[in-house]
Amino acid sequence: MLTLLLATTLAADPTPPLVSTAWLAARLSDPKVVILQIGDPRTRTLYDQGHIPGARFLNPFTELAAPQVPGGLTLQLPDAAQLDSVLESKGISTGSTVVVYAADPNLTPTSRAFFTLEYAGLKGQVFLLDGGLDAWKRDGRTLSTEVPAPPRGDFTLRLQRDMVADADWVAARLTSPSVAIIDARAPAFYQGAETRQARLGHIPGAANLPFNSVINPDGSFKPAETLRPMLIGAGAAAGDTVVTYCHIGQQASLAWFAARMLGYQAKLYDGSMQEWSARRDLPVVAPVATTRDSLLVTPAWLQERLAQPGIVVLHAERTRAGYDSAHIPGARMVELAKIAATRNGLPTELLPVDSLVALMRGLGLGNQSRVIVYGDPLVAARLYFTLDVLGHGDRTAMLDGGLDAWRAAGYQVTTEVPAVAAGDLQPRGWPDLVVSADWVNQVRTDSTIALIDARAADEFAGTRPDTTLKRLGHIPGSTNLDWNRLMEGKRLKPAAELRAMFEAAGAAPTDEVVATCATGARASMLYFAARYLGYRTRMYDGAWTEWSRREDLPVGR
Repeated sequence: MLTLLLATTLAADPTPPLVSTAWLAARLSDPKVVILQIGDPRTRTLYDQGHIPGARFLNPFTELAAPQVPGGLTLQLPDAAQLDSVLESKGISTGSTVVVYAADPNLTPTSRAFFTLEYAGLKGQVFLLDGGLDAWKRDGRTLSTEVPAPPRGDFTLRLQRDMVADADWVAARLTSPSVAIIDARAPAFYQGAETRQARLGHIPGAANLPFNSVINPDGSFKPAETLRPMLIGAGAAAGDTVVTYCHIGQQASLAWFAARMLGYQAKLYDGSMQEWSARRDLPVVAPVATTRDSLLVTPAWLQERLAQPGIVVLHAERTRAGYDSAHIPGARMVELAKIAATRNGLPTELLPVDSLVALMRGLGLGNQSRVIVYGDPLVAARLYFTLDVLGHGDRTAMLDGGLDAWRAAGYQVTTEVPAVAAGDLQPRGWPDLVVSADWVNQVRTDSTIALIDARAADEFAGTRPDTTLKRLGHIPGSTNLDWNRLMEGKRLKPAAELRAMFEAAGAAPTDEVVATCATGARASMLYFAARYLGYRTRMYDGAWTEWSRREDLPVGR
């Protein structure tokens, strides 16, 4: 039954929230003890194979999270009615003692469940089993396959809203000497080398304490005498308030638990970087663009690795004619029509993700494949962009100079079409890599975004006649960098020259680049060059063809 008492603080719990298998074993017969094995559909099999006697299974991603809505934040706390219903369905009552544990090395779903249960009002009554199911097994304790059917509980919610920080709370305390902001993501995300969110980098003033650094390899927590210097090193002095964040609030719950265990007043910024990076009014410490040498390879590099497992070479052309006459041994053919089509009257648009994934699997791509693309420069660049949309861009490179450079180096070509085993590529792209006209219109005056048009100068200026376009000109606020200027024949110019061109086009080292052109074809090479230089890069794929049709959008001349 839903009864809700609003609260800000509960009395401090006398027992530390981390317990041993001996502690739990001594309480198995206590009717007030509710044991929860935390997992998801993948780890449900571990529960079915054998769990701590009396344990109930709980999936925090569905049962303890608000339903996901399109465009909404991921893994947000549920409303009171959902939270009350789930807890009572597990047999939890107001006087229950709840123990949560993990069945595999990934402890973050369990720490997230712990956080949510304390938020519901169970502080001092919820505990985490140190080492989880593995520790229980190592200690030789009994397992069960019996699935309990507990009587429904009677729980009164006492929501601890002060455990949760929102973006405005964090933004108001970026320089507060008594607040330590801790980024629990892996260092690559904190430093801005990669991201799953709208912008690279981290919240200003935040220190990095990777979530998995607080636990041992066996899933047990490091002792307090080890954790405390780690928190102090991350800027959390005694008496400070610690607020943790990550991508979506899951990994941050593990760092939050460590701070909570050490006695800090701990909060979790639940929106985390998914929310913060999407809000352009909030600052981000962005990395300086650094050339990604791995995205451009030479013929000699490829020749040395051509026979290695995992290397997939893709020959990209508008038609098969060039491929059928000669290609690099083992190369698979990709026609432009397989990755781009006319949709809603707009040429060179992405095909549906399902179609693209099926194509790439048919070409033999898996998540670990190292992909090399070459062929018609614009088609090869478009193929790179397509793979980046699918989340595989960091494992894909362009062959500098293409087939001409390969032949000039004296390497073998063939007309043989290889037999290919299907791959198992899983898409894992990041949101908003492909942006809309409305998005561009909102950010075109943003000083941290360089909107660059890859068309020829007279097209950009609107002085070249073109009856296929509704209006001539360019997007106000954009600059012009003809894609041909990036090239020496079929090779990219040296990185230093490219960087000077991008900076002259308004792309500062910490800016994001949005590439566009007339249809998204020429912008693909601009997109690749920007990615190669290390810029955070997006594509406005509708490009000038779409923009010129929208009478509600302004035109620059």
